[in-house]
Formats: sequence, C-alpha cells, structure tokens
Amino acid sequence: MKLKSLVAAFAVSCVAASAHATIINLALTVPTSGTFNGTGGSTGSTVTNVTTNFGMEVWVAPTTTSGTQAIAYNGDSGSSGFGLYIAGGVFNFLYGGVVITSIANISTNQWQELAVVNVGGTTKYYLNGNMVGSTFVSPTPASGGTITPRMTIGTGNQGALAENFSGNIYGLNVFTFSADAFNAATDLMQSTPPTVPEPASLALLGLGFAGLVNSRRKAKQA
Repeated sequence: MKLKSLVAAFAVSCVAASAHATIINLALTVPTSGTFNGTGGSTGSTVTNVTTNFGMEVWVAPTTTSGTQAIAYNGDSGSSGFGLYIAGGVFNFLYGGVVITSIANISTNQWQELAVVNVGGTTKYYLNGNMVGSTFVSPTPASGGTITPRMTIGTGNQGALAENFSGNIYGLNVFTFSADAFNAATDLMQSTPPTVPEPASLALLGLGFAGLVNSRRKAKQA
C-alpha cells in the first residue's frame, strides 16, 4: 500500500525515506538534539484537514509527567484537529478539546512509541506498536477553531497556556492513506527505538542532525 507522509520527520539522527511515501516538508525550526527543555517548541501551518484515514505517530521520552505538555498537535487543541499530549500523568489522545482516550503507563527517560490512526471513522490507539484500544469517533477539520490552528511540536497552541514538553521527541510523522489500506504491522515505525541521548552526548548528536529530514517506514513485504 501507499502512505502519504505530510510531515517530514525530525530526529536525533537522520533516517531514510521510504520509496512508497511522498514527503512534504514542514518548515519548522526544532532543537538540534531533538530535546525540548520545557520552555518552548516549534509551530507552523496545519498540514491536513482530513477527518478520516489519517495517522500521527512519534517516539517520546519525557523527563517528567507533571503538568500539561503538548507532544504534537495539528489544529486548534481546544476545538479542532488531532494530536498527542501528556496531562494528569498520562498520555492523552485529543480530538479538538476532547480527550478521546488516555494511556496511564508513562515511563520517564525511556522511549515510547505513540500512534493515533483513524481508519474509516474508527480511531485506533497504539503504544509501542500494540493497539491498546479503539473508538468510533473522528475529529473536526484542523482548519476550524477559535484560535488560529497550527501544527505544533513540543508546545501548545492555546496562547497563554504554554503546555511545553520536557524531554526527547523522535521521528514525528503525520500521514494519510487510502480507505481500508492501513496495516499497523507494516505502516507504523520500526519497533526498535533510538537510544535516549545522555546530556553529555547531545552536542555530538547535534552534529549529525539536519533539522527536518525524511521519515523511514518499513518496506511492504512482497
């Protein structure tokens, strides 16, 4: 099958693009190490208005579970679009201002893969490649909302509410696919995460970081 990638991944190391994906770069400035220190993130224009047959996936390694932290969001997190947050000590999957599900087992300073995928109106939730639940619900288009909708990474889009993320983010991907074509086994990221960078190694990792780079997907088996 073909997936259409709407956001070029950014990471602590460069990754190669799949031959089956069409990458559209999002002009965001991100930390060269992939580390967010809780004081701000990056914002840009929304990347899609689709409400079905889409997905968002990312590796995260938070340094704390306290407060409200935006991992990534496409739209207005108060009323439109979709994204991923930490709030109340758990991972939250949001459509607009509504938490559609939560996952409680957050590990700090360890990589965990999160994915939210809407297949024909059914939203499926994944943790480390395993589906942990599903709900028959879809978001409103990201272009709506009372606050100017944006694509944000490591920060919120609710004005005075900072909602900044603390920790590491790797390989954010937003994608769409044709109806009934999604296969988690082949279409989500590889199951082996990168090594969480130690503070002393961040400068070295930054040397090989290209800002926004192409995402990697597992090739479909023939």
